[in-house]
Amino acid sequence: MCKRGSRNSLMRSSSMGSVTKIGMDYVGLLVLGVLNASIPRDNIRKDFTHHSQAGEWRSKKQPGHVIRVGSRVVFRVVSCQKVETFFGISGSLMTKKTGCLDFLSTAGKEQNGAGE
Repeated sequence: MCKRGSRNSLMRSSSMGSVTKIGMDYVGLLVLGVLNASIPRDNIRKDFTHHSQAGEWRSKKQPGHVIRVGSRVVFRVVSCQKVETFFGISGSLMTKKTGCLDFLSTAGKEQNGAGE
């Protein structure tokens, strides 16, 4: 997945993973059911805040946009690392087209329907 020739195109791509862990400074995901990915706090939009009691990241601007364990999340690939047999992906939620897939799908339908 992170071959030398394809690295630049991979870095510009979006991916999707299922959230496995929520921390106060990261979101942990599993991509394709086998690859670990992490999105550190520095790569999460500032309008998202961590709510430790609820175990989630929630948008201040869009309260319905919530990321929790089990959420499917669209993210931008920032880097990938291979150390011996471990392969990891670092991601970003800085662009508007990233976040909880269920929310993004619903928001897209509402925007498309609003213009009709």
